[in-house]
Amino acid sequence: MLFEQLHTGYEEFSQFCEGRLFTLELSFEDIKSRLIKFNEINAQIVLAEAEFIFNNENDEIKYYKDEKSEFQKYGIYYEMIYNIELKRRPITYKYYKKLLKQLDREFLEIEHYVIYYRSDSTDKDVVFFKKESKENHIIALVKANQMLTEYLAHKSGGKSADEIIAGSPKVKFKLKQNDIMELAKGFKGIGAAEGTLKDIAETMGRFFGVDMKNVHSKGHVIANRLKPVRFLEELFNWLKKNI
Repeated sequence: MLFEQLHTGYEEFSQFCEGRLFTLELSFEDIKSRLIKFNEINAQIVLAEAEFIFNNENDEIKYYKDEKSEFQKYGIYYEMIYNIELKRRPITYKYYKKLLKQLDREFLEIEHYVIYYRSDSTDKDVVFFKKESKENHIIALVKANQMLTEYLAHKSGGKSADEIIAGSPKVKFKLKQNDIMELAKGFKGIGAAEGTLKDIAETMGRFFGVDMKNVHSKGHVIANRLKPVRFLEELFNWLKKNI
């Protein structure tokens, strides 16, 4: 089944990257090897897509909008930074800063896709997320651009979540995706964080070193399980006894 092949491909790529699919410090050789590996896996998935017949329109939309975008974003991202590093100039600080400004100027080209993603819009799903659509990759493109922005900001001397964590090497977080989803929903609910739930969850995931996949699905699972706030209840109970 296509969905299973995609998930298997994602896991294979994750293992190749040793669980760190997105990191800001990689050699050119590592970037190149990751791009080659992604392209190898993706080529097989594309072949399977060509022959696969979706059961219904909803499955097709889910595949391209939610499922494949989580994998495809890495291919777009690594291709972009591969080309950046391939042409890197001797004075790197100015080089990266110039590219960051260029990325900001080019934002208008994908602004409508960013708005569609951030607003959780669905009105054009049947147009965008179809096998024959040339725009079925737009969610992956938006996410890849977010990663690229962080990469260029870091290379230009900015401070990232990775650097904050690296500054505290003795700290190791053990949160799971569902734990972060609870926190993200809580932060958004009480106004402690502004933005879409998806953006909040993914930002927190990067900080805690967890790759947040299928945020909407995770939110649905949490809302419908026996204990929707399992992690927060455990945290509250411990604090109540020990403070």
